[in-house]
Amino acid sequence: MGPSTAGSAWNAASEVSLGNADFPTALVSQHAYCSGPPAGKALPPDYLLEPGNVTKLPSGYAPYAAAAHQNGATFRIGEMNSIGGGGVAGISNSFQSALWAIDVMFNYLNNGMDGVNWHTGQYTNYALFEFKPQPLNGKTVFNLTAVNPEYYGLLVFAQVAGQGAKLLPVTTITDSNVSIWATVDNTSTAHVVVINKDEKATGDVQIHLPGYTTGTVRYLSAPGYASTNGVTLGGQTFDGSTDGTIQGQQVTTTITGQDGAFTLSNMPITTAAIIDFNQ
Repeated sequence: MGPSTAGSAWNAASEVSLGNADFPTALVSQHAYCSGPPAGKALPPDYLLEPGNVTKLPSGYAPYAAAAHQNGATFRIGEMNSIGGGGVAGISNSFQSALWAIDVMFNYLNNGMDGVNWHTGQYTNYALFEFKPQPLNGKTVFNLTAVNPEYYGLLVFAQVAGQGAKLLPVTTITDSNVSIWATVDNTSTAHVVVINKDEKATGDVQIHLPGYTTGTVRYLSAPGYASTNGVTLGGQTFDGSTDGTIQGQQVTTTITGQDGAFTLSNMPITTAAIIDFNQ
């Protein structure tokens, strides 16, 4: 596996080496962060809501993933998260990271990446969860103390991209900061994820999905994009969980289609809607 670097200087040389079939690895990898460690520079408070932060790296590495595949190798993001150096408080550990995580994962998938490794770490701002190590009978026991917002985003992606799911083609018509992704899994259940990263625009979402009649809707939401707790997924939360099980009763609504046309009403700002469609 290699070269596993954080910069981009190797890219051109690696592509040539792949083309010459003299790159001695079966797994080509790269590290990827939206930004390096800030080192004193201030990032916008809504940095991870910026559209470019879910597209620039996946689209930039697409040619190298293609070159790897052409030569019988796989291409994997060997280390990634929001902002290098452990992230930035108020950005990496806030709800915007959950919306970003869903969107960037779909962008990597859509651009030919074979997989990603998320970098986390105890007491970092981009940690997915936190444990408190304590000694007990000569051993160290790790007690869960927090599940952070970014984890919710990865959980959503795992739910809609699992069970042999394949991407469905999507055409989106909007001037707002909205991303829409769709999959269909091996049970013929279709999943549509509407990610509204816009801080002002809200309203109805029209979805056309021929062959399906009903959709079950749940929301990934928080009090605001800068919230570090109070995140809910379908009304449930990991806040207060001591063993990693999600807490509370799931809350869903149902939308019914006519000739494959559905309306998701009053989509809130900085929120994601996950819709599971059945035929």
